[in-house]
Amino acid sequence: MCFLRLIRRSLRRNHAKAWLDRWSVHKAAVVRNYVQRRCHNIHLEQLRAYAPDLNPLEQVWNNTKYADLPNLAPRDLE
Repeated sequence: MCFLRLIRRSLRRNHAKAWLDRWSVHKAAVVRNYVQRRCHNIHLEQLRAYAPDLNPLEQVWNNTKYADLPNLAPRDLE
């Protein structure tokens, strides 16, 4: 909710879209109600169920889990 408040304050009269993943917090009734009551200039869109190509963070997790990083054994702290 804090994030939506910040967006609402910074936008004032401009319009914006926010794409949300399907985390239960993002789909909560309290979020939908808040946007409907107070954020008339913000339109919420849900990403499809599995959309790693649309969510840049998925690329980071993919690199962390499956690329060279999980098998890396550094020689020193640096």
